[in-house]
Amino acid sequence: MADGKMTRMRLNRTLGIAALLLALGATSACDGSEKEAEVKEEGDRNAKIVQSDADDAVDAADEEASEEPEVDNASVQLGDTVILGDWEVKVTKVQVNADADIKQANPYNDKPTGQYVLATYEATYVGDERKADVTFDLTWSFTGTDNQVYENSYSVTPGSEWPTEARAGGTVKQDVAFDVPKGVIKGGTLGVEAMDSDFETVFADFVVN
Repeated sequence: MADGKMTRMRLNRTLGIAALLLALGATSACDGSEKEAEVKEEGDRNAKIVQSDADDAVDAADEEASEEPEVDNASVQLGDTVILGDWEVKVTKVQVNADADIKQANPYNDKPTGQYVLATYEATYVGDERKADVTFDLTWSFTGTDNQVYENSYSVTPGSEWPTEARAGGTVKQDVAFDVPKGVIKGGTLGVEAMDSDFETVFADFVVN
């Protein structure tokens, strides 16, 4: 009887030790799984950060590639086309002595104190509005070799009756006159300004030879 009791006690102790070992093994396995999960989660997080950085770099490169190069409008030639705000502008002709043409356009035009310079240009509307008026959007001036700025004389010109409005894709032809001292015309610049979409002033200076 005592031997049987002893045997059962040894068996219970053995089973207890086995259960403890199994529990420890399960805990170790669980800890290992959790650590593996943490490592995997950290790796996934780092991979996402790397991918995000790579995507940002690609987006930045695409944006830089898609940007149009800036055009230097500080000194362009007659006949060149420049984009100013919502207009593509090209000066087609500059008469450095347009006194006769201005007088013929209207005999009541003032006699120039210097000499009339008459510039003719074409402008194509490329904006988003239903229509636009080029005389409202573009401002012209003439800078002589004396670095003085001469504004539009607002004389009646040969093109005073020409249309000034256009819709998208439409081109209008206009002219503008300046009263400039004779000795500072050759080598001067015909300037035009407009506003871009950010309401910043953009300009072009056409060299008059």
